[in-house]
Amino acid sequence: MSEILVTSESPDDASVTVALRGAVEGADAPDLRRVLLDVIMRVRPSRLLIDLRAVTAVDAFAVGTLQAAVELAGDVQLSVAVRMCETVERRGVDGADHAVLARLAHDDLLLATRGCDASSR
Repeated sequence: MSEILVTSESPDDASVTVALRGAVEGADAPDLRRVLLDVIMRVRPSRLLIDLRAVTAVDAFAVGTLQAAVELAGDVQLSVAVRMCETVERRGVDGADHAVLARLAHDDLLLATRGCDASSR
């Protein structure tokens, strides 16, 4: 089970960070989807950062939820970036899900960090 934290960068900046911690599994997808939709459609920040550096494992449902959020953000012209460690365990993630992560990286949306230290988890 993961923990979801939503923070604003500063009072005068409309940037919002959605940070996740722990293992993000299928059971977490509805909460993650609800939080991301709320931020994208109601808060409407100038920039959204999805921070997965403290995620220990991610499954295919989470990958699909992230893909949908990034696509929705693009539809409403919201700048979005995703950060995660390359060492995160990918549970049940098949070739199509790896392709989604690769596309995010190709689009410069996925900011992969090699060997995140223990403090980020």
